[in-house]
Amino acid sequence: MTEVTLDGLTKVYSDSQGTETAVEDVSLTIEDGEFVVIVGPSGCGKSTTLRMIAGLETVTDGVIEFGGEEVQHLTPSTRDVAMVFQNYALYPSMNARKNIEYGLKHSTDLSKSERQERVAETAEMLDIEEVLEHSPEELSGGQKQRVALGRAIVREPNVFLLDEPLSNLDAKLRSSMRHEIQRIHDEIGVTSIYVTHDQKEAMTMADRIVLLKDGKMQQIATPERLYNEPNNLFTAQFVGSPSMNLLDVSLESDGEDVVVRHEGSQICTLPATGGLPDGDTVTAGLRPEHIEISEEPGDETVPAEVVVPEYQGKTNFIHVELLGQMITVRTEPDVLPEKDSTVHLSIDSANLYLFDTQTGETLKHRETTGRESVRASQQS
Repeated sequence: MTEVTLDGLTKVYSDSQGTETAVEDVSLTIEDGEFVVIVGPSGCGKSTTLRMIAGLETVTDGVIEFGGEEVQHLTPSTRDVAMVFQNYALYPSMNARKNIEYGLKHSTDLSKSERQERVAETAEMLDIEEVLEHSPEELSGGQKQRVALGRAIVREPNVFLLDEPLSNLDAKLRSSMRHEIQRIHDEIGVTSIYVTHDQKEAMTMADRIVLLKDGKMQQIATPERLYNEPNNLFTAQFVGSPSMNLLDVSLESDGEDVVVRHEGSQICTLPATGGLPDGDTVTAGLRPEHIEISEEPGDETVPAEVVVPEYQGKTNFIHVELLGQMITVRTEPDVLPEKDSTVHLSIDSANLYLFDTQTGETLKHRETTGRESVRASQQS
């Protein structure tokens, strides 16, 4: 296994129109055997970062190390990496067996029998023994992806790179293949770097997540820490589905508490522990599952009008208008208020996030439980 280190990794494209920085000063260390997911919106530089690690893109500045040795000057074939692409990239004239064997035949000195034995072991791992003699056009999307994974795994590389490998699959197959890739990684233990735009894939698969925006790293953390302790507003909004609700609020200290107001109405109070900008307008964040909804008013509730109730089966999403602002509340299956009805929202200040409206910097995280905090600390 191999530790991968990126130090100040930068990629700048230049043409007659000028220059564009695709990746800027990305630095991180990926431990031996770790499964790291690079995620972010389209155009954030995640695939470019992966391609620089693979050697398919030149590095403008910075260092890439595999096991403490610099590799940014090496060709792709000498880096001992294997890469799986979004479009499978199978050879149409070869059957599945030959597609898997191809890399071994041209990059190792293994005998034919040794190659065939390794292909058979890989096919068994991927449960594709029965389709080894089939051509790519005879394979389903899931089988094609397994063959592409097999072609990478069979080489027993030091680093395994996956560039949006599930994007062409339907939702059900994507879910099963996520589990399959996780199982395979647990079995072979190779240092793996996986790129996706899908935050659900990142949250369910990663040991740690690297979040990029405009070529810059926003945060690297375990899924739980990224969700509960985002560094900034972008991270808080990107992670979680439905997205975090945002409200412009004012903070007013009365000496003992800090009153949080939206459009002049009090939505909750915070302990006056210091560090919060008294009298300023900031951005408050609330995840849909952290808002209580009821049909009857109570102490410190805020009225809201139901705009769209969405029945989801195991949970419901209730879209309401709160003092002129649309927000989403996640409820239990049996809570489904009628459209245009008035409901009452209860907001626990312990679940409130606060962000600097100008910079996006996090001013306050929600207060996680002891169990959540310990688990996130152990995985960071």
